Amino acid sequence: MIRTALAPAVLAAVFAFSIAADRIGIPVRFCLVKRLFGFPCPGCGITTSVKAFLRGDLDLAVRANAAGPAVVGFFVVQLALVVAAATGVLREQSILRWLRVSDSLLLVALMTSWPANVPV
Repeated sequence: MIRTALAPAVLAAVFAFSIAADRIGIPVRFCLVKRLFGFPCPGCGITTSVKAFLRGDLDLAVRANAAGPAVVGFFVVQLALVVAAATGVLREQSILRWLRVSDSLLLVALMTSWPANVPV
């Protein structure tokens, strides 16, 4: 169960740090791929997209990174799986299957939205 919650917890901490830094005026923008190769990675703009989505600004969320709403969905599924694991609602094998499915769907969302982030 702890392993199930680790990745979403780390990502949630990164988003929380980014939101807190924005509020006090410290810009947190870095991308190793962009610095090395000159074009954004599949995750560029995700934080902006998730924050906009959570504020209800779907237009900005999709413009920042079209996979942002999928990331929010991924977090919701991960949270539900953690609750299911903790309460014993689902068997471990079912939880692992749902983890693989949600991971795969997130990867597909990131990779299909990536061309929109890369300048021509």
